Amino acid sequence: MTDELLCFIQVNLDKTPYNNLTTVITGFYTDEEIVYSKTVIYKLISDMQIDMQGQSVPPRNKIRKAGDNKKKLDTEDIMAAYSWSDSVGAQLPTFAAANYTEYLRSNRETQTSVL
Repeated sequence: MTDELLCFIQVNLDKTPYNNLTTVITGFYTDEEIVYSKTVIYKLISDMQIDMQGQSVPPRNKIRKAGDNKKKLDTEDIMAAYSWSDSVGAQLPTFAAANYTEYLRSNRETQTSVL
C-alpha cells in the first residue's frame, strides 16, 4: 500500500524516539498529508476482523478542528493507532513511498534530529 507518511513511521517507529518522530512529521508533512494518512490507518483498523474479547478497544478517529496543535494532535492519533495495533498483535500492511526522494529527505531529517 502506498503512503509515504505511514511508510516513514513504519520504518522509523522502533528506532526513533516518539517525540523526535512526531516533531519531524509535523515539521515535514503538510496538514493534508497527515490527515490523509490518519484516515488510511483508521480505516484499516476499522476494517480489521479482530477478536476483541479481553483486549482493548481500538482508538477512535477524532476529527480535529483547525488550530495551532492540529498537526501534532493528528500525528499523535496516528501514533496511537500504531501503538494499539501493535499491542493487540494486529498486522498492518507494509507501506511504501511513491516519491522516494521525499521519503529519503524526511528520513535524513529524522536521523539529524536524533543526533
